Amino acid sequence: MFFDAVPLTNLSHLGTCPANRRLGPGSETRQAAWRRSGLGAMTSKQEGWPFGRGRDGGEQPHRASVRIAALAVCIPLFGGWAKGSGVEIVSRYYSIHGADHAELVASVRRNGPKGGRAYGIGYIDFFPRYRSEASAGGCRIAEAEVGLRVELELPRWDGARDGPQRIANFARRFARAIEAHEMEHVRIARHYARRMRSELLRLKADSSCWSLSSRAEDLIRDLKKRHIESQKAFDRRVNKQIKRLL
Repeated sequence: MFFDAVPLTNLSHLGTCPANRRLGPGSETRQAAWRRSGLGAMTSKQEGWPFGRGRDGGEQPHRASVRIAALAVCIPLFGGWAKGSGVEIVSRYYSIHGADHAELVASVRRNGPKGGRAYGIGYIDFFPRYRSEASAGGCRIAEAEVGLRVELELPRWDGARDGPQRIANFARRFARAIEAHEMEHVRIARHYARRMRSELLRLKADSSCWSLSSRAEDLIRDLKKRHIESQKAFDRRVNKQIKRLL
């Protein structure tokens, strides 16, 4: 999932993205593009990635990669990654600077995500996994984990130390507001990751593990749709105030 904190032009649409996490018409990965773009510092926060195995004793990784925006939404649903569960947040920063407001805006347009059309951008990947067990009483889900990986691209003030303090303060407030907006998207995603795990574990036992797996996949798809709706509702609430930031 990707989410933009607010584009500089109206990008309101809903569409699909390839599940291999490519950036666009070319075959360049996001990681390669970040390296090519010369983005600055990168930080990573990882919160435990425990194991998860799949139905009938085997692994059942299920990847959901979705891109959600303040005004743009893109949803690839399937792929494959078996890293596990937990939360990992990777933040990368692009430089903003300038001696006045016009130069600051120009630096966002020049260095910002989506060719400068967005203030910030994030990519969210869900990784639901579960293990089912068959017994005389039927097949049930014995374990479930939902991994969450988030990559953020955010603005960071990089102006001259002897530059106008008023512009520096304004730029730092802008950067903090964009990060807060993106982290609210992350909070929503974490809520749905926890909910997905909880509801997988609460699925009633079934006579067949294959039938149970089908119900589990239906549940995952439904929660992903609800997740998108929640993200879009958040963006609708704050869209005007985000647009006014710069």
